[in-house]
Amino acid sequence: MKRFLAVFGILILVFTRQILAADILQDQGENVKQIQLSEPIAQTFTAEDSSMLSIGFGLEIMNSGYSDLSLSAQLYEGAGIGGSLLASATASPPASLDYFRDFFDFPFPSVNLNPGASYTVLLQAPNSAWGVAWNQWAYAAPPYANIPGRVDYPNGDAIWDGQIKPYGDLRFRVTRAPAATHILSVGVNWDSGKHGEGPAARGGDNAENVLNAFGTSANLGSAVLLTLDEHDTNAKQVFFNSLESVLQGVRPGDTFVLYLSTHGGTWNSGDENDELSISAADEMVALSATEFLEDDELYAWLADNGPEGWDEVNKLFILGPCHSGGFWGGDDAGDLDRLTKAALLSAAAEDTNSYYDGATGLSFFADEIVRALTTDRSTADTNGDGVVTIQELADYTIAGVGTAQYVGLDFPIHGFEPEPGTVLPFEYSPVFLHTGDWQDIPLSVPEPSSIVLLAMGALGLLVVARRRRK
Repeated sequence: MKRFLAVFGILILVFTRQILAADILQDQGENVKQIQLSEPIAQTFTAEDSSMLSIGFGLEIMNSGYSDLSLSAQLYEGAGIGGSLLASATASPPASLDYFRDFFDFPFPSVNLNPGASYTVLLQAPNSAWGVAWNQWAYAAPPYANIPGRVDYPNGDAIWDGQIKPYGDLRFRVTRAPAATHILSVGVNWDSGKHGEGPAARGGDNAENVLNAFGTSANLGSAVLLTLDEHDTNAKQVFFNSLESVLQGVRPGDTFVLYLSTHGGTWNSGDENDELSISAADEMVALSATEFLEDDELYAWLADNGPEGWDEVNKLFILGPCHSGGFWGGDDAGDLDRLTKAALLSAAAEDTNSYYDGATGLSFFADEIVRALTTDRSTADTNGDGVVTIQELADYTIAGVGTAQYVGLDFPIHGFEPEPGTVLPFEYSPVFLHTGDWQDIPLSVPEPSSIVLLAMGALGLLVVARRRRK
């Protein structure tokens, strides 16, 4: 699956992977029709998904000796060839094809179908070389009684000699693009430490590292890196624009991942309830020094702007800021747990802090995520099936930062600087929470995906200065 996102001022990484799995399959074909002799010859079908990758047929050479072995497939709207032409594909299949055993797939990657609607794919040949397999499932006269052992494709029929044949189907398959994982990875760079002293948090580097780690994701679709700077004055608008761009490629059954690396905290905005406690306040993350994103605001935007079929999209929020566990649950009617099929992996439970390495400015939480998906996948893959799932990623990350003790780091954190060699047991409280309808999926595969890196414009938001907290 391949998606190119033109988002102004944002680095776009496009990862590609294709795994074919037929969604419509008529696999019987005991007869062969010569394509040129039977024209127009076609197959009607009913779309089961909006996205399609290819349409394949059982083909075989019937007459050898031709140098031109090309074939074309044309996709029409409606049942029959009188509808609008949607797309066409031309190819030269290998002469070694076996009509009963093999399929040859014509690519239609950019066609969007209407589920439940009828379509027709027409085959055309320049000569009599090629034949296509077909299945006669019923006797060729009304009432078309079923032939024992033959199976009907109930949502379409074969066409040859320009006539619909209600008793037969071509041997064909329709393959949709596999369910994909889409990620928006956001990091904010800060000039200096949280209190004006010490090294700055490198949220942009954290976001880039996590995004690169997701290069091992199974069926990664669109992957966008957004690096903001603490001085940006329109960071929130750019964030929502980026979110909208990524969601344009998301469809039902896909997984959407949002990673955020910046500072976070709480304030008593009055939206959650009127209790005078930290837990009663709204959680927020800083997209710049002057622009903040509240938990209610993120939920409301996603609820109002999710793509078609949003309720059927698996959603994973990986949040590194302090207090970001408060983006889930509690008394707030606008937290992320109100979404369907949602999960939150947070570096810090509600009212707790997260930390970064004062020597490097990098997040401990992000480091664990990267290791789980790259150098330590064998450990993260607890059931040994060769892939790391969301649950396994969460378990590995929580174990890593929840029990970690870091030695001799170059701080200060909040003005505290340990003696060299001091072991620091942080009060690190990562959490993994999910709704009842959430689905665990693989996030890594044994072999990394190919990566194409595109740089699209400059908004002054790309890796500028460095800033702090995850």
